[in-house]
Parts: sequence; C-alpha cells; structure tokens
Amino acid sequence: MKRKEQRLPDEYYELRKFYAAQRTDEGRLRVLREMLKYIPPKDYRFNKVRSHTTHLMRTIRERMKKKEKRDAALKKARRFFKTDFFSIALLGDANSGKTRLLNELCGTSHPSTLAPYETKKPVISVFKHKEVTLRVVEVPSAVKPKYARILREADLIVVLPGSNERFLEFIDEFEVQTPVKVLKEFPKNKWTFLDLIVVKLNNEGLVLFRGAALSDLDLDQALVNGEEKDENYALKDGDVIESR
Repeated sequence: MKRKEQRLPDEYYELRKFYAAQRTDEGRLRVLREMLKYIPPKDYRFNKVRSHTTHLMRTIRERMKKKEKRDAALKKARRFFKTDFFSIALLGDANSGKTRLLNELCGTSHPSTLAPYETKKPVISVFKHKEVTLRVVEVPSAVKPKYARILREADLIVVLPGSNERFLEFIDEFEVQTPVKVLKEFPKNKWTFLDLIVVKLNNEGLVLFRGAALSDLDLDQALVNGEEKDENYALKDGDVIESR
C-alpha cells in the first residue's frame, strides 16, 4: 500500500510563493513568520522544513542588524560636514602632526605630544577666514569604513608629510575613486599655496620652528599689512601677510 504524502496546509504553499516575490528583508521576514505558523511545532515529519525556515529567519535578522549598524555609522559620519562649511580633513600616519596642525589652524588646544600617540576618533574644530567658515576634522590614521564618508564629503584632504608608504598607497587609491582634492605634495616653499598668514612670534610653542619656518618666506611676492615690504623687513607679532 502506497504511503500517503504528508502535506502542510495550502496556506503555507501560498505564502511560499508570496515569499519569493518579496524584494526587502523586512518583507521576507514578515512572510516567514506567517509560514512558521502553518508548520506543526510537534510533528517530527516537518522538522526539516521548520529548521530551514527558522534558519532563514535568523540569517535575515543578522543581515538587518548589520545594515542598521552600517546606516547608523553613516548617519553619524554625515554630522561632521554641512553644506554651508568649507570642509578640510587632516589625514596622516600616527604622530605625523595632525593635532598640532589642527591647533595652529583653529587656535585650539587639543592634546599633542611627541610621544607615540594616536587620535582615537575624529576631532572637529572651526575657524573663520574673512566671510568663510572652515571646518577642520582630524581623522584617525586607522581609517575605518564609518569615517570614509568624512573623507568623501570633504572639500580638501590634507595628507601630512611623514606618512609611511603603505598609508600613501591607500591615499592614492582613494584619490582615484573620489573627486575630492587631495593635497599631499608640499612644495619646497611652503607658503606658495597659502593666501594669508598671520605672524605669531610670541607663541611659545613655535619658538623651535620660528627661524626655519620664516627663512623661505619671500616678501617680494606678498603684501604685509596691505603694504609692499622689502626683504629686509623684520616681521612683527600680529603682521598679516597676503599673497599679491
């Protein structure tokens, strides 16, 4: 005598067709929950079907959780930049001087040390030049996916010298994939890419660098406090130097 095939209720098979038509994980999970209701919980003959259904539900839930985390990270990254700011991202290897540059640009006092130290999360500061507000973000050298959006949305990425070759290779690849301007080759005369300089001779932190920093400043190509000065002019604290 031929054994009668055991079937689940017709509603289960209708739902299975409906499941195949779903295009979102939320929709698939909703249909699977309904399908599970039509599988007898204590009937061993449907153990395989029940196991397969619960496995699918678990896989979809895990995928949805990963997506939620990824979306939350992107949402957090979006808060770093707004359209009404000119955005500058400082990027470099550990101890390449990102924090020191951030402090000098924005007049801030974030911890900076010559000892091995690495910023753990992005540091944001703001300063104004004329009528333009500039937002500067120091990005940790261990660039995580959730920080990649910061780089993509920056108007300018400044890569500090002294970074190792492996780090620079990453920047080269990033530059190919994004239209963001990347400043990584500093000219011998470091002032040629600056429009304005404010001299701070009384800043104690600059004592060691004062002579070297000003030695290649060509005053013949600049205005000091709005006036032309010759090369013998002695710079004073507070002087404003602008390119002609």
